[in-house]
Amino acid sequence: MSNNRRWSDRARKTVEIAPMLDYANGYLAAKGGTPEAREAIICFIEMLLFKADRYRGFSYLTQDRLDPTDLPGIRWEEGVGRFDNADKTRRFYV
Repeated sequence: MSNNRRWSDRARKTVEIAPMLDYANGYLAAKGGTPEAREAIICFIEMLLFKADRYRGFSYLTQDRLDPTDLPGIRWEEGVGRFDNADKTRRFYV
């Protein structure tokens, strides 16, 4: 067998979506990290979910689901969602 085969010619392997989704959601809610790193996770998990026909959207994480020192994805004030002083990478995928 030759090692000169293209990546696309190799046998496909099946990967479970649920553990990948759990990992991504955990990372997006974890204390610290950078918005750039979370953006990379967001791009990866969205691509994975779309290709598997499993994309069902996301919700922004509120402060009660994050460390108090981290910015939330959305702030609710009097029933209105506000995105000022928020971090759009703080998400939870369904």
